[in-house]
Amino acid sequence: MKWFLLEEGSQVAERFLEELLAGQAIVLVPSSLFYEVANVLWVRRRDGLTESTSLAIWQRLTQLPVTVIEWHELFPEALSLSYQHDIAVYDAVFVRLAQLYGCDFITADQKLLQQLAGTYEWAKGL
Repeated sequence: MKWFLLEEGSQVAERFLEELLAGQAIVLVPSSLFYEVANVLWVRRRDGLTESTSLAIWQRLTQLPVTVIEWHELFPEALSLSYQHDIAVYDAVFVRLAQLYGCDFITADQKLLQQLAGTYEWAKGL
């Protein structure tokens, strides 16, 4: 969301987006990401985010050159990770994706990072 809405950490996230668009980085996302983004857009309507702005963000998201990994490739291991680390399944899906593909997991969620601390060196803060 930091790529589309101005919030804390957006400037740092923007650098990752620039690398992605320049072909200097690969971004893997679980297919569940799209449900999460849609839900955030819906929730942000309370803050004044209009339907037309939400649809414009959705359009930009779906045009990004990201690699989408289907959820069935990430379960049931993601569910197990959620139990092991006491994290939400929708977060565990991202953790499992990084684990499975041997890549960094980058998040701005400090609570999640604390719950993973000392376990996965590839879990990094934005």
